[in-house]
Amino acid sequence: RTTTDPAFAMSLAEDLRTVDPARAAFLALWNDEIKSGEEVLLHFSPSGTVTLLRGDKSVGAVASPVLARCLLQSWLGPDPVSSLATR
Repeated sequence: RTTTDPAFAMSLAEDLRTVDPARAAFLALWNDEIKSGEEVLLHFSPSGTVTLLRGDKSVGAVASPVLARCLLQSWLGPDPVSSLATR
């Protein structure tokens, strides 16, 4: 999903109303276009910090257990980004 995907935005909006700074901070990390073949990783720490990596470079991190849960749910929840993610 892209950050402009309505389902992605909706999954973030539903649970992040009270933590809008985390949502805004996460979306702000995606200011450059993703190039074809570029590896993009999200790292989830046990404390709830989400780190965005592009290639071997860290773009930034957001400490928010609610954000981490919303992002994981968008990949692994009932309406996943990819059915392959739940296999």
